[in-house]
Amino acid sequence: MPTFGAAGADLEGSSSSVNVAVPSGVVAGSYVTVIIFVDGAAQVTGVPTGFTLAPGAPVNVNQGGPGAHRLYVYGKRATGNDTGTYNFTLSANVFRKAVAVRWDGVISTGVPWDPGSEPFNVSTAQSGNTNVSTSPAVSITTSVADTLLIWVASNWLGGAWTPPTGFTERWDTGERAATLADMGKASAGATGTVQGSCAASDKQGAWLGALMGEGEGVQPSEGSAALDVTVEVAATGRAAAQGSAGVTLDVSLTVSGRAAAQGSADVTLSVDVSATGSDLEQEGGSAAVTLDVSISATGRTLAVGTADVGVALDVSATGDAPIPGASEGSASLTAEVSISASGVAVSRVIPVRALTREQILSGNRNTRFYLDLLDTNDSPIGRIEGVVGGKLDWVYNAVVKGAGQLVVENVGQDINWLTARIRPWMLIEGLDPQPLGVFLPSEAPQFFGIGNRWEIKLLDKTTILDGDTVAQTYSLPVGAVITDEIVTLIESAGITNHAITPSAATLTVPKVWPPATPKIRIINDLLAAINYFSLYANFDGQMVGAPYVLPARRPIIYEFLDGSTSIYKPEFKKDIDILGIPNRLTITTMGTGTTEGLTSTQENTNPNSPYSIANRGRVIGKAESAEATDQATLDAYTLRRLVELTSQTAEIEVYHAPVPGLTVNQTVRFRRVPAGIDARHTVIKTSLELSGAALAQTTFREVVDL
Repeated sequence: MPTFGAAGADLEGSSSSVNVAVPSGVVAGSYVTVIIFVDGAAQVTGVPTGFTLAPGAPVNVNQGGPGAHRLYVYGKRATGNDTGTYNFTLSANVFRKAVAVRWDGVISTGVPWDPGSEPFNVSTAQSGNTNVSTSPAVSITTSVADTLLIWVASNWLGGAWTPPTGFTERWDTGERAATLADMGKASAGATGTVQGSCAASDKQGAWLGALMGEGEGVQPSEGSAALDVTVEVAATGRAAAQGSAGVTLDVSLTVSGRAAAQGSADVTLSVDVSATGSDLEQEGGSAAVTLDVSISATGRTLAVGTADVGVALDVSATGDAPIPGASEGSASLTAEVSISASGVAVSRVIPVRALTREQILSGNRNTRFYLDLLDTNDSPIGRIEGVVGGKLDWVYNAVVKGAGQLVVENVGQDINWLTARIRPWMLIEGLDPQPLGVFLPSEAPQFFGIGNRWEIKLLDKTTILDGDTVAQTYSLPVGAVITDEIVTLIESAGITNHAITPSAATLTVPKVWPPATPKIRIINDLLAAINYFSLYANFDGQMVGAPYVLPARRPIIYEFLDGSTSIYKPEFKKDIDILGIPNRLTITTMGTGTTEGLTSTQENTNPNSPYSIANRGRVIGKAESAEATDQATLDAYTLRRLVELTSQTAEIEVYHAPVPGLTVNQTVRFRRVPAGIDARHTVIKTSLELSGAALAQTTFREVVDL
């Protein structure tokens, strides 16, 4: 049955966007819900691809009119490995909180949140402004046994919630927020009232949903279901004098089976039919042998699994003709067979066991790489032949973060390296193919010998913006919306595939860049002014600009653990730099003729940090300058820089088996018990050889939380 998998880091604050961290382990077939609490009259106006609003949502927590506070619930089935954040937009800049949740073992096909068919039946309730101590009553009728119930309730004053009896609390952010709880193994057809309790509150709302569980004909995760029907039919008939004998077989069979996540379903029909008839030695007599067989078999598999729908039919019919010379005798043998078989996945091989993503990555795996040639619109042209080697690198603080090298033998390919784009793929058997970005050749020298080859240097798509410069002085006035200007610059370079998280922040001072300034320099200056990550190209070749998240607040993408499931070499290098690490940082902005510049000072006072003022016994100060739109942004940026400067204390260089989706600025857990290491780390550099037998080389930096 479905179970709680993982939750992305919850998000709160005032903004016109919701950028909630993706839960760890979201792969193709994973089921994800996103729960958003929105203050005031704001509404969710932009939803990421694939997400669908739950029936009954949004719940108006306050029924007092258009100013209602709202509780949104969205769901989707992931089509690939999700990383980073899910980005929703709001109609206004308001206070909001959100969390993303991964559920495992969800058996569902088709449109999420379809209340008219499995897996969802949904009921909602809400209350008004009066002080109450219990959440609104919510009821539901489940359609399948072993269904998982999900209860979400929200209040305004933020009294402590007690979930309904039998529910396990998964998420509670307190004041003006929502509580998520779940309960498993609800029976099919179960009804009743579900209520939680609160110390005291008002403006409450509650929502109740159901994720379909095992039910009839369904097996649990990593299991299998086989439905076998064997039918043997025999019929005989003999004609009487002056009459006729009819032998008729009419068989109708329907078999269906459904597999749970990561399992398999077998639907097999085996039909053996025989019919015989003989005619007496009579004039005018006849014998008829008729077979009429109608067979329907369906099988469906969910998430990562296979379905086998097989029909085996053995039909024999025999009859004796009238005696030779009979004037009006006849023998009729007829076999009519109608067969239909359908399955979401059809395979003639029945899997013994389906492996989870974690089992595949930590076991004996088969890995290979291939490269697609793209046109200037990133549309595929075909596979690149003759590739004999290559390597890809990503560095977190590089302007163009992705680079690489490629060796291609000349086997008669017709490739224009001046306009070509290249998309490498990593394929680990048992997992979906993983794109590794879109790259452009920066150099393509050709070497001649016994044969000839190209040794190509690659840069990711941000090199387009690095090479595209402004032809004249580029200026922006006070009041310019920063993210709008960033989008304009990106699209001016012919790039339409981008995801820049909208912000209402505007320039507080005019900005000017001289002629020949690369557009990526202007874009990154603007991103820094609103405390965003610098621009990068993700593995789909999309330009991404998103709010900066402190490493300690980022979700853990993967856990590198020692032990029987370890995927890294036990020999690794650790560097510790203790010189020049500040514990006080002051950053100032440049003022104008009429406006004084801003100043922000942040100090390391963490008693657990060996570099804090208290533990060092003295202040080690550092000063920098920057740009920021307001004091809050400058304070956040100053804290970000102090964390970055302090984080240079411990770096680990590790060789490991490749991990799909792993890239710079992500957070992982690294554990090596003999070395006394078990902590969060960020990825600051990673390299990947384009060879199935090669290990990836990654540098982790220990996370510091001030």
